[in-house]
This record gives sequence, structure tokens and C-alpha cells, in this order.
Amino acid sequence: MDKAETITKKSKHGESWIFGRIYSTWLLPLYFKGLRRELKISDLCKSPNSDESELLADKLEKNWNIELKKSNPSFARASVKTFGLYLLPTFILFLFEECVLRNVQALMLARVIHFFANPIDEDYLYASLSAATVVGASFFYVLCHHPACYLAVRVAIKARVSWCTLMYRKALRLNHSAFGHTTIGQILNLMSNDVSRLDEFCIIGSYMIVAPIQTCIGMYICYLYLGPVCFIGLGILFLFIPSNSFTGRIFLKLRTKVATLSDTRIRVINEIIKGMRVIKMYAWEKHFSALISEARRQEMAKIRNATFLRALNISISVVSGRIILFAIFITYVVQGNTLNADKVFVVMSVINTVRLTMTWMFPNSIALLSELSVSCQRVQTFLMLDEIESTDSNKSGKPNKYLKTNVPVSGSKLAISVNNLSVKWDPNHVQPSLNDITVSLKQGELLAVIGSVGSGKSTFLMSLMNEIDILNGTININGRIAYASQEPWSFNGSVLQNIMFGKEFDSIKYKNVIDVCAMKRDIKLFPFGERTLVGERGVALSGGQKARITLARALYNDADIYLLDDPLSAVDSEFIKKASKILVLKEGKQYACGTYDELTDAGIDLISLIQKPDKPTDGRPTFERQTSVSSQLSISRNRTLSIISAQSEVWNNQTKKVDNRMVMFHSIKQISVDIDADFDPVVDEEDKGKGSISGRIYVQYVKAGSGTFLMIAMLLSTFISQFMFHFTDVWLSNWTNEEDSMEHSKPTDESTNTMIYSSLIIGQFVAMIIRSATFFTMCIYASVNLHNRIFYCLMRAPISFFDANPTGRILNRFTKDIGIIDEQLPLAAYDLNLVIGTIIVVALSQWYLIFPALIMVAMILIVRAAYIKTARELKRFEGMARSPIYNQMTLTLNGLATIRAFEAQSLFIDQYYHYQNDHTATYFMCFASSRLLGLCMDIICIAYISCVAIFLMIFYQGIPSGTAGLALSMALGLTGMTQWGVRQSAEVENHMTSVERVIEYSNLEPEAELESLYKFPKNWPETGSVKFERVYLTYANCPEPVLKNLTFDIRGGEKIGVVGRTGAGKSSILAALFRMVEIQGKISIDGVDCSVIGLHELRKKMSIIPQEPMAFIGTLRKNLDPFDDHDDEQIWSALEEVQLKNAVLEMPGQLDYVLSEGGGNLSVGQRQLICLARALLRRNKILVLDEATANVDHRTDALIQRTIRHNFSQCTVITIAHRLNTIIDSDRVLVLDAGRVIQYDTPYNLLQVHSGIFYHLVQQTGKQMAAKLTAAATDSNNNVRGIKM
Repeated sequence: MDKAETITKKSKHGESWIFGRIYSTWLLPLYFKGLRRELKISDLCKSPNSDESELLADKLEKNWNIELKKSNPSFARASVKTFGLYLLPTFILFLFEECVLRNVQALMLARVIHFFANPIDEDYLYASLSAATVVGASFFYVLCHHPACYLAVRVAIKARVSWCTLMYRKALRLNHSAFGHTTIGQILNLMSNDVSRLDEFCIIGSYMIVAPIQTCIGMYICYLYLGPVCFIGLGILFLFIPSNSFTGRIFLKLRTKVATLSDTRIRVINEIIKGMRVIKMYAWEKHFSALISEARRQEMAKIRNATFLRALNISISVVSGRIILFAIFITYVVQGNTLNADKVFVVMSVINTVRLTMTWMFPNSIALLSELSVSCQRVQTFLMLDEIESTDSNKSGKPNKYLKTNVPVSGSKLAISVNNLSVKWDPNHVQPSLNDITVSLKQGELLAVIGSVGSGKSTFLMSLMNEIDILNGTININGRIAYASQEPWSFNGSVLQNIMFGKEFDSIKYKNVIDVCAMKRDIKLFPFGERTLVGERGVALSGGQKARITLARALYNDADIYLLDDPLSAVDSEFIKKASKILVLKEGKQYACGTYDELTDAGIDLISLIQKPDKPTDGRPTFERQTSVSSQLSISRNRTLSIISAQSEVWNNQTKKVDNRMVMFHSIKQISVDIDADFDPVVDEEDKGKGSISGRIYVQYVKAGSGTFLMIAMLLSTFISQFMFHFTDVWLSNWTNEEDSMEHSKPTDESTNTMIYSSLIIGQFVAMIIRSATFFTMCIYASVNLHNRIFYCLMRAPISFFDANPTGRILNRFTKDIGIIDEQLPLAAYDLNLVIGTIIVVALSQWYLIFPALIMVAMILIVRAAYIKTARELKRFEGMARSPIYNQMTLTLNGLATIRAFEAQSLFIDQYYHYQNDHTATYFMCFASSRLLGLCMDIICIAYISCVAIFLMIFYQGIPSGTAGLALSMALGLTGMTQWGVRQSAEVENHMTSVERVIEYSNLEPEAELESLYKFPKNWPETGSVKFERVYLTYANCPEPVLKNLTFDIRGGEKIGVVGRTGAGKSSILAALFRMVEIQGKISIDGVDCSVIGLHELRKKMSIIPQEPMAFIGTLRKNLDPFDDHDDEQIWSALEEVQLKNAVLEMPGQLDYVLSEGGGNLSVGQRQLICLARALLRRNKILVLDEATANVDHRTDALIQRTIRHNFSQCTVITIAHRLNTIIDSDRVLVLDAGRVIQYDTPYNLLQVHSGIFYHLVQQTGKQMAAKLTAAATDSNNNVRGIKM
């Protein structure tokens, strides 16, 4: 694997001095660079060394292991023990700034306002010093606040990185049974959305303690000025706390439900992406769209409730300060007291501060603590899933049932010893998967494991690799293991990297492995040779190439024991005779075990288990297979075995030896898609948006979320609420000025002022509620519509899109990006403060204050413009850096057995560390840039406050105390408000990159229409005839066509075999027939041009049985009949015909038995039979088989052939063949080479042309096999001639 990090530049943070670190000034050079040109990934630098994922995970894992020893372990406790002390400096800074600086500022403000009420020259100096203290308090507040936030987020980053890394380490140790309790989608959701709660909580979590302390101090100051009346406000404030506590509990429940529903949605989307080829061929898009729609509907119902509850909380929080002030001031006035400016604005300053902390920070910290506790519990649940047992016999104090050493044995010692083995995949099943198995192997011996579908062959291999729980018995392994899986697995690296798999490069060994695996021709075909990227899931390879690379990886590993799960597809009885031992399994039990002679002497007919009868029952193709299902091989060191490939151009009938340790195989198994020789398989880098977020993105977001009425209502309510919010302060200032001017006059009737004040507060509250409701409703609609749009476009995208884009990249849109649009974007957009309103209010107090205000606005806009250009690019890089993390987790979980068998965990962990460190670097720079912006904004505001204070103190004469108090208090509010508002506006633009990324996928080029207006003939297709006329097929990014001038016809009811070497274009015919790729030329079925009809109208009329069987999570019934077109009787009949009825009857729930992700609780053979049952239920006139019986044993194969002959006798059957014996008795055989038709005739006639490709392919299978194939073709020809006569 490529372990190189994307970001290589040394951390600038670590090189800067302490001031540069805590105030993020080390980013200034990057800002200047971002102003000059677009940033590149090479401009970014690493995160600090203390944020390295390996280091942080080690610390957390140490404490988590301590917790696991306790009777009631707590992951939250382990996290607090690891990172709790790091939050102490943050807490101290927050406590100092809120409880000391804020209250000192309020007291000094009172002194200044008192001076304006009684302007005496003797007090001028004292008042000026007090004004300077007010400004200084704001300055020191800024100096404390930004380091506090910086330190808090550093802790959040450390915790988040350690959580994710610990989950990845856990994933590498997961027991197979654990996947019954979790899915890849759920794990990705934990890594994307759950850990994001850490960032928010670490910043405001301190306010759970700070807020009550600050409230006590603030209330004492209010008591000094207003007396006992202030306790009315305190009482109202306390009323908000239980309500917030109540909503916090509701948030907890909603968060739990939302997380679970998100897991379900992401899990289904993950399966859809992996199985999209099958879904399109089956025309099942509507079924899966309905599944996602229902999952999203349930998820959004909970998010909607949480959002509206949050909107109510926000409205109450914003207005609560005004309600408290209203209650205090009205009660104070009713008691006959006078509202003086110093009293009003001191109390207002204190209450506004307390209101922010107690009704916003305090309840939010509780709500976030609730959400974080849910996330902690979810992560803990995952971390406590079952793991594979340790092979260390001394770790638990008693011998383990599975013991393994990497030291090979010699002489007569046993390399593998299995004694009375009983294992079980699913703990809920009554019967064990394997029961009482005993077998042993010495050095150099070969064990062949044979048996029918579901007999336990793959389970036996899994148990040898410690991948399944052992109920009884023991396994002892001596030596290193290499494993070739039945389903080829590859990672997104080069061919060379997939073969080396972390081992050192040895040119001689590599050349030998390439030779024995018949990969020379493959290497020549690859556009970049062994450096060619295979792509995720091996999208750049044919099925045969994937299988050969899987085998080459095992051979290159230089192991002592080789576990090969069905690596050979065309072996005969001679192979079984060469085996040292043969283990026969039947229904999970050991039916027999011994040498070939011992078993035949005991009356066991081994030949019937691995070989079909020489003659088919009629002239129809039998879709035969020459080995039993998953012929598992366990081969120890020093064993040399050579089996010659029927499709090898390299090998002759002779045994060759790589070295003393290696086993030589020639696999002729080819699966799935053929790729043209000139196809460039390089996986494209993820696209990154450039420049500013287009106005079109904002327009599309607003359009997605609102109609005309909702938009107008939202804008009007926003304007009215902001107007009333500021006008209330202005009116209150005028009231105090009036009181001060009439202080020595007779008392006035305060009823009018009271009524006006009351009306303003009520109107403000109502307008705020309407604003919140309309705004969040718009955001919810936008979120729903954008998700529906992207998913619809994803389902309509051509299959080439899924081949070119890794699963994690696509899932990133549906996890993190949709999560941001659902929850973070609405909150950031709602928090956009209208700073202009505050500036206008200050300017209205004294006209000359407009000049510093204009300068401040200009500087704010300049700084924001400089910030947003860099921050936007950083946010895009951060989004791109997330995808590889999700890819790595998905890739690892899909190839878990292979990774552990090769003991390559450290290789994958190192790769994950690099991906995680790259993401941490981009995320840290995003945060640091945000903090630098906040610092700049606050400094500008402090300069403005200084100007306001200076102007007021210079021109103090004639300024009423209320006006001065209003100007100063509003200016002071700008400190936090401006930087928060500007930062949130930038944050909105950053979050809009998620909208941009979603809309990017909403504009994918779709396939052709699913339905058309074409008027079909009755019962079309009636005969199933297929005609290709000058067909050219070119894959995306491929310069040359794969199919070239293809012209042939298939008569209705004819059985056709398609053969050719790798890259000949066999599976491309299938892609053209199903219109997976659009063609040039014409394909017609029963005279109807396929290009003029809808894709569903075409695909529903054909049945496909793919080589790689696919099952989806859900009930067995829905896997067979997703649209409920058939009754139970028909389904049971289909299951009976494919020999699955008895197995299903034993399953819990029978037809309602729930399959795990990817059908993991079924064997590969059983999943293939499920695919066959689907075809039987559809009963179409055209059946396409891509080696449909590759994963069933020969007895089952014979039954399947009888079933196909009975059900499809009048149907057209096209077999995309990867082995000649499967099509040797077809009506005709289509021979392809380099995308062209070379031969097309009956197998018998083709064998008469000794210079033809088909004849040479038959001869390359060896004399014995060639003779059998020739005899089968002759018999088939005689049968056909006899029928005609």
C-alpha cells in the first residue's frame, strides 16, 4: 500500500512562539499566499506532533483497557481520564473572563454613566479612567477568550482523533459475529457525526460550572443597584433552567433515535453503492429508492422535532434577557422608583451577560453533554463488540482453544492439528456450523476439502484463521498463513502493491509468481504494467485478473501454510488423487477423512462429488463446473503442485517449481467484467470546487427550502424582529433620559411608558418565534429536497460513475455533508447577527460616531474577504481529506479475513494513521483560521469601542446619560457579536461547500430514461431473438472501443456460449445488452431496437445470474421478490427448485429471515442460488448467465441444469463462459478476440477448424481435458442431428 502522506510540509505551529500558537498568527503567511493565488495541497502543513493519531490512540487505549478490567467499564470515564486535565486551562480562562472581567466592566460602566448624569469637572479624570477600564476589560477579555477556545478545540481534536483511531483498531480485531450487531454504515456514522459533538462540547462545556458562578456574582451587582427587585429576574431566570433541562432530556432521546435512523440510512446506501451493478441489471432502483425514502422520512421526522425544539430554545434565549429586564424594570417603576441611566445600563449589561451564559451556554452545554453521552455510549457499544480470540495462551491464564505460532515445523511434527472442532457463526443458531471435526497435516501435505453447498468448507478455513468462535475442541497452527479468498479482494493500489502486500520487493520471486499465476499476458494488457492502479473493489480488472492477483498475493507472501478458497476451477479427479488427505463435509459434520484410496475402499464415491457425468441428458448446455463448491486447499511448505490452465498461453503440461516453499497454480477462473487493454484504470482524484461559492449554489439551496410565501414570511419576520430588538433599547434609553431630566420635577404617570415597553417586548417575542419557525422550516425542506435530489441522481447515474469513484467518496456526501446540511448549516445561518443594526443605533446617539463606524465596517469587510478566500479552500481540502478515512474503513472491513490472515494489520493501521493525520492537519488549519478571524474582528471592535469612549469623553457636555449608556453598552456588545457574526457568515460559506458538493452530485449525467412511450408488440419479447448490428462499445476515459463492429444474431430459444481470453470483450457484450454502457450501432430483441425503449422496459425482460452473487440486508423474501409480485407458494417453489427450501425452513423466520450486510450470513454458494431463484421467479424469455454455477457443487449443479432446462427450454440462454466445459454443448459458440467476432458456429464445427482460436483454447486444457471436451461436443452434435432426423 502507498503509505505516503499527502501533506508533507513540517508543522508551522510547532515552530512558532507561544503568542503565535495561541492566537494562530502562524497562519498569516498562508493567508497572504491565498490572496495571491489558489491554494494547493503542497501549501498545507502538518498538524502538531502532539496530535499524531498513533500517540493519542495509545493514551486513550491504555485507559480504556484499565476500564475493561472493571465490572462496569465506561468509555466516557476513560476519555475524561485521558483528556480531562487538558480542559483545566480552558476552564480557568473562561472563569476569569466571565466572572471577573465582565463584572468589572459593568461596574466601571456604571461610573461612566453616572458621570454623564452629573457631569462635574472634578470627576472627569476618574470617569475617563473608568472608561479606559471598560475598554481595557474588553481587550483583556479578547486576550483570554481566544486562547481558551484554542485550547478547548485542541482537546476536542485530540479526543476525536483518538476515538476514530481506536475504532479503526477495534475494526481490525472484530469477530465475524460482531457484524450481526453493527454495519459498515453505522461505523462510518460514528466516525463522522457522533465524534463531531466533541468540538462543540469542549468549547462550551465549561459553562456548566462557569454560568452559575457568574449568575451569582451578577445578581449581587444588580442587588446593589436595584435592591430585592432583582430577585424577580433571578426567579424568571431559574424558570428557564428546568425547561432547558427538560428539553435537554428530549434532545437526548431524539439524538439517540436520529443516530440509529442515520445508521440505517447510511447502511442501506452503502449496500446500494456496492451492489449498484446488480441493482441496475435487475431494475430494482425503485425498490431501493423506496427504502431510502422511508429511512430518510423517519430520520427527518426526528430531526424536524429536534430542530423546532432548538428554534424555540433559541427564541426564548434571545428574548429571555428582555423578558427578565422587563419584569425587573416594570416592578421597580411600579414600586415608585425612578429608572436612572446608570441603574438601567448596568443591570442591562449584567443581565445580557447572564442571559447569554445561563439561557444559551448553560442549557446548550447540558444538551451537548446529553448528546455526547449518547455518542460515548454508541462508541463504547462498538468497542465492546466481540473480538477474535488472542493466540497467546498465557494471556488469559489458561490455554486457548486456538493456538498459532509463526515458527514452521520440521520432520514428522504437525503443521496443522484440529481436534474435535465445533464452531458456530451465529450464536442464535441452535446447530453449530461445524461439529466434531478432527484432522491433522504434516509439513508438505495437501488437504482437499470437499462438500455440498453450505456444508461448512469456507467455515473450516475461517476457523483455521481464527475468524470464528470455537465452541469445543482445539486448533494448533505452526507456521505463517497465506490466504486466497473465494471472493477476490483488492485495495486501491497498484497491481504490484496488491501482490507484494507490504512485503519487500524481490524481483526473482515476483517474476516466478507472475509466471505460475499466468499473469504475463495480464501485465502486458495493463496500460501501465504492474504499476496500473486496480481501483477500489478492483474496478479496473476483469474477474479473472482479480482472482489471479489474489492467488499471486498468497504465493508471494512466502508462507508456510496456504489456505486457498476455491482457487482452481478446472481440476479433475487426478487432483483429488494427488491430495495427501481428503476431508469430506456434509451438513457441517465430518462425513469422512483420509487418503483417496482409504475413502474409495470405504465405498465413498469421491469422483461423483467433483465430476459430472460424461454425457449430458440432452443437447442443452449443462452449465457444468469441474470442482466442488469452494474446493478448499490447505497446503503446507515444501509441497509442489502444478495444475495447467486451460486458458494459459504461458504454461505447458509440466510441473514447475518457484522455490522450496511455493505452490504453483494456474487459475482459469474469470469473473465479472472484461476491461479493454487500453483502458486507463487510474482512479481520478476527487474534484475540488474552485473560487468563491457561486451565487447559484445559494439560490439552489433557498429554492430547495422555500416557496414564495415562506421566503417572504421569513424575511419580514427577520427584519421586524431585528428592528424591534434594537428599538427596544433605543426607547428604553429615551425613557431614562426623560426620567433624568424630570428628576427634580413632580412625578409623571408611568403607565404609558409601561404599556409601550410591554408591547415592544411582546411583539419582539412573537416576531422571533415566527422568524425561527419559518427559517428552520425552510432549512428542513432544503435538507430533505437536497438529499432526495442527490439520491435520485445517484440512482440514475451510469455504472461508470460507481466504478470511477470509491465508496467512501460517495458516502462522504451522505454522511458528513448531509449531516452538516441537516444540523450545522441552519444553526450557523441563524446565528448571523445583523451587526449593521447595532452600528446604526450607536451612530444615532451621536452623529460623529458614524465615521469610526464606517471605518470599522470597511476593515471588517476587508479582513473577511481575505479570510474567506483562504478558509474556503481549507474547508474544501478538509472535505477531501475525510473521504480516504471512510474509504480505508470500508476497504478494511471488506477484506478483514485476508488482512488478518497475512498479519497485515500494522500495514493498514499505518495507512490509516497517515489519512487521519492529513485530515487532522486540514481540520486544525480550518479551526486556526477561524480563530485568527475572530481575533482580528475583536481587535477592530475594540478599536471602535475606544473611539466611541474617547469621543464621548471629549464631547461629554450635553450628552444625556441614557444616550451615553446606550452608545457604550451597544458598542461593548459588538466585541463578541461582530466576530461571531462575521465568523458565522464565513462558517455559512464554509458549510455551503457541503451544499456545493451535494449539488455537484445532483448534476450527474443520468442514464437513458427508465420508461418510454414505445408501443410494444403483445407479449414482447415472444421468441427472445437477439441481433447485434455493427456494435461499437467504448468505456468512459477509454480511447479505443472495447467492442468493434460486432455483428451476429441469436435465434429465439437458442443456447449460446461466449468465450475469449481476458480482455476479449465477453462481459462487455453483457454490458451492451443491458445498456450498462451506451453503444454505437444497433441491438434489437425480437425486432425492437433496444436504444428506443426505456432501461427498465429492457432490463425487466431479461434475467441475469451474475458470477459475483449479491444479497442485500433485509428479509430473504425481499431479496427474492422486492416488489411483492409473487405469492409465498411461488417463492417456495423457486427455492425448492434451487435446492434451498430445506435450508430456509431451518432459518429463524424462514422467508422473513433477515440477511446481514452483503448477505454475510449465507455462504457464497447459497447467495448464488438466491440469484438463480430470482431468475426463476422472473421467468423471462432471455436468460444471461455469467458462470452462474461457479459456486455450487456438481450434484447441485446437475439439479440446477435440470431446473434450467425445464423452466427455460423455450428461452434464449446466453452464457458468458470462463471455462470451456460450461459451453461445450451449446447450440453455438461465439468466439471473441480484441472485441471482434472471430468465430461463430457449433462447438463441433469450431473444433474442426484446427487453426481457429476455439480449437487452440481446447487444446491448451491438456490432452485429457481436451479429449473430454471434444467428446462432449461430438455427442452434443450427434444429439442435435438425431433430433433433426
